Amino acid sequence: MPAMQRTRPDSVRRAVARIRQLSCLGLGGEAAVPEMLRELHGLVPAGSNIFAWAGAAGEITNVYTEHPGWVHMGPLYFAEFYERREREVILTFSESMRLRDGPAVRHVDSFLKVDRREFLRSAMFNEILRQVNDHQRLFVAVREGVRGLGGMLLGRGQHDPPFTGDEAKRLELVVPHIAHALAPTGNLDVELADTDDEGLIVAGLDGKILQLSSQAERLLLLACYPQCSPGALACDAGHFVLPPPVVRICRNLVRAFKERLAEDIGEELAPPVWRHRNVWGGFTFRAYWLPAARGAPPLLGVTVHRQEPLPLRFLRRMDDLPLSARKARHACSCWRDIRAPRSRKDWVLASTRRLRMAGISMPSWTFAIVPSSLPRCFRSKMCSACNGPDARAAHA
Repeated sequence: MPAMQRTRPDSVRRAVARIRQLSCLGLGGEAAVPEMLRELHGLVPAGSNIFAWAGAAGEITNVYTEHPGWVHMGPLYFAEFYERREREVILTFSESMRLRDGPAVRHVDSFLKVDRREFLRSAMFNEILRQVNDHQRLFVAVREGVRGLGGMLLGRGQHDPPFTGDEAKRLELVVPHIAHALAPTGNLDVELADTDDEGLIVAGLDGKILQLSSQAERLLLLACYPQCSPGALACDAGHFVLPPPVVRICRNLVRAFKERLAEDIGEELAPPVWRHRNVWGGFTFRAYWLPAARGAPPLLGVTVHRQEPLPLRFLRRMDDLPLSARKARHACSCWRDIRAPRSRKDWVLASTRRLRMAGISMPSWTFAIVPSSLPRCFRSKMCSACNGPDARAAHA
């Protein structure tokens, strides 16, 4: 892992502004959290970030992590350590969420039940944390009032600089906005946009996985597990299979190549593609025939491609515009302040007028990515962070 780089003031300001904006898109926690974890690197550098949703008793109900090693370490952790062996050396997640007194941001060393040396010799550290290079961690409790919504972990490697008090204070600034982002449930009606997130799976003619890229492992996990909970993952440790609908499109592909003549030209044989959507986004699986080479049996190539909520793409494209910080904030406010447009066309016309009044000229491609139905938070007068008395401070 490369050495941690010191954050610049402009990157810190940008990260805070972006997290504030993300919190008010009304997309739901599962859509907003991955983007927030990415933005946190500009606020506090870390090797990888992880967020775990908490249930009523503080138990883990869902997990999203940036670390590719979680694909294998997560099932192992849930099967052997979660609320079991970890209790011997460190506070469990539920115990950490019940610590209501004190700061929201704490160094995980304060959760140890044994001294640091003994912890470094424990199975919890060597079989889980060492494998994902988490030698030092910050824990961020996210609450709304007294209710714990979840916990965030920032990890650094053995040779990275230790976390500082200033970095902890920066994280405390954005905790209320992360809590606000978690408030609405996932909106599966918002339009999606393509991403560069794609992976490749090589399977046999029976649909069994033979090889897959690390990116495909991660996407397969997200596509198959809208809830990465202990109960869902503990029984599937290290075992990846194609979802049944993908196995079916593989069989359709095999059938299409094995038939010399169509038995019945009126019979429907669907193309080998399956589209699926859950709280993590949209996923498209496509199967392709890989011809045999030198007597080896033919194989199947399956690509998996992810789509994300379109408003996230809009925020990223704002970085490509030559706008000052003030004008960028005003442009984003147009998304929030225009109430209940009757159509996409009405929204674009109203936005264009407001931007021109502010002296902002937006290129045509900006509005080409506007969704036909806006997220709830843009329309709702009940969104306190967007429309309440503290809206100016929240979006400053």
